[in-house]
Amino acid sequence: MSVTGCELEYIQEKCRGRVRASDVIGAGRSTAYRLRLEVIMKYVVLIHSNPQPWGHPTIDFTEVGRSIPAAEREAMGKEFDAMLAELSASGELVSGLALDAPSTTRTFRWEGKRPVSTDGPYAESKEQLAGFFVLDCATPERAEELAAKFAGPGDIIELRPEMEF
Repeated sequence: MSVTGCELEYIQEKCRGRVRASDVIGAGRSTAYRLRLEVIMKYVVLIHSNPQPWGHPTIDFTEVGRSIPAAEREAMGKEFDAMLAELSASGELVSGLALDAPSTTRTFRWEGKRPVSTDGPYAESKEQLAGFFVLDCATPERAEELAAKFAGPGDIIELRPEMEF
């Protein structure tokens, strides 16, 4: 692999100061970047849930979550917040969003020669997409380790790598 002078300095932590895990070098359409000659990959953690009524954190709005004593739910929430702070500090947390109720969804389908819009989620399902987080991880194993920490009572977690092209 050929490396330019600035990239070499960057690798040696001189170009932009101390290199964090999410800092990247390289360009192009692929987002599997080279960092210190390691491949860094983005993953999305999809959180599926069925809170009733819809709300966040989902543990407070699912049957299984409400069965957990309030003090224990509060402690779990603090652990989750601490994990997010740690991932943010390490550069592994790229972003995350809690999503509004499925009833607020607008779905667009191609029909004939134009897109047609309808209300509601794409498919009838017991669980709906409640939110997501984007992670920047050095290995698939690290992404799996982190995704397991997102699993909570009443939630189904899906880990999906970003598509490289």
